[in-house]
Amino acid sequence: MTNKEYTSIITLPDGTCARVYAISSASPKGSSVEVRGDNGVIITTLEFDHDYQAKRVAELIMDCLRKGKKAIQPDWSFLTDVEHMIG
Repeated sequence: MTNKEYTSIITLPDGTCARVYAISSASPKGSSVEVRGDNGVIITTLEFDHDYQAKRVAELIMDCLRKGKKAIQPDWSFLTDVEHMIG
């Protein structure tokens, strides 16, 4: 992607949309990710087939939080890309 646009709302891998500023953390828990709101309550729990997928998703969400107003929609294609699933 060469034309990246900043966004205040990201779409999570399960299709849930969330405002970047409303998320406080994304924590991998085995093969799932707990996404918490700014009040500490779980917004959603994302389930994956592998621990490495959960870790990567949490990293990408936290990267959006660090970027704040300069957040870019994460590319979740690695979750369905066969090359990344092998190994």
